[in-house]
Amino acid sequence: MSEQRRIRKRTIVPWLIGILFWLIFISWLNWKPTPEAVEFYYSCGLYRAIVIIATLVQQTTHHSLALIFLPLSIFLFIVIWIGNWIYLRKKLHKTHSWGIFWLFKWSFILSGVIIVSYFLLWGVGYHRKPIEEKLKLELTQLSEEEIKQILDNLLPIIIENDIPYDDRNVDESVKSIAKSMQKIVSEWDEVPIYLPLRVKKTPPGLFLLNSTSGMCIPLTLEPHVDGALPPASFVATSAHELSHIAGYCGEAEASFVGYAAGFHAEDKFAKYSLALDLYENLAHRLPATERDRYLSMLPERAKEDLKREKEITEKYRITWLSNLSWKVYDKYLKSQGVKEGIKDYGRAVNLISAGIKKGLIPISKTNSNYPSINTEQVTPQNEGQGLEPLEIDEQNI
Repeated sequence: MSEQRRIRKRTIVPWLIGILFWLIFISWLNWKPTPEAVEFYYSCGLYRAIVIIATLVQQTTHHSLALIFLPLSIFLFIVIWIGNWIYLRKKLHKTHSWGIFWLFKWSFILSGVIIVSYFLLWGVGYHRKPIEEKLKLELTQLSEEEIKQILDNLLPIIIENDIPYDDRNVDESVKSIAKSMQKIVSEWDEVPIYLPLRVKKTPPGLFLLNSTSGMCIPLTLEPHVDGALPPASFVATSAHELSHIAGYCGEAEASFVGYAAGFHAEDKFAKYSLALDLYENLAHRLPATERDRYLSMLPERAKEDLKREKEITEKYRITWLSNLSWKVYDKYLKSQGVKEGIKDYGRAVNLISAGIKKGLIPISKTNSNYPSINTEQVTPQNEGQGLEPLEIDEQNI
């Protein structure tokens, strides 16, 4: 093969690869499989293998691979671009336009690879069957009286599991939630799943700057939680992020699964953290007088936990950045098929009501419209269920 043909081949092949990946992406936009197909072949099939590999890799270190390799990759790309530009100018005596052309060429190729990788590792999951259809839940709006009934049932759980500060072990609580989630999701999907037993803690304030407290990085499938959060908030946010890793991309569904795992976890502080988080969010849906009355009934440590969370959130929050990021995230969710965008958070309220009424959420111990779980009556297919941060308090992504 002549030198000229080898050069031509090296030039054409990268372009063909880039075009192939962009064609795959365009094909996905114009032809999407049914939710049932996504559920069976992807969420309960291919994704299970992906999450096993990702978990085994990223759990080898406590450090975030995404926060290391993503900035490093961008830096290396820029360095290689500059080096190639210098080479073209000094060695090959090309014009500056060749350096600009190289940037355009590889940006086109790599962006196609990244977009297709994103859909393969994560984005397809947005189109799986809705959890209310999967678990046959009848969604209804919660009335004020129903919210109060739930709060009355949550308060004993908070009091019973309110352990001293020195006895709280965040790592063990997160591990307990992860194990509970593995069991629940495996039973719902009738396919085993392997989840990480810890989350990655970021530098304090990294997410709280824009009023988020956790994030799942799609390209590495790592659950991250802001390192500034106090223990109870950290555990509650961890449950949400682990739910994303379990394959529930939508915010309402991820929170629903996170609460299910938290309430079914064996760890007392895990139950306390999720119960307190739900209690606060539901209380804020009541009129101001009733909200304050219910919040005043909390034990002192619980009040202090909520106070610390509020202080830390306000300390790091940058208002303009928060507003901008949530507008962007709203458009992102809509682009992924979540029609309501960030308003999808509110759907969790309906999921809560349906889950309790069906006896899937173990918070009720009284004779009311919300039956307690009876393990002899609940089948493995619907043995657990959960909830989410109810108001749009910019808590989890």
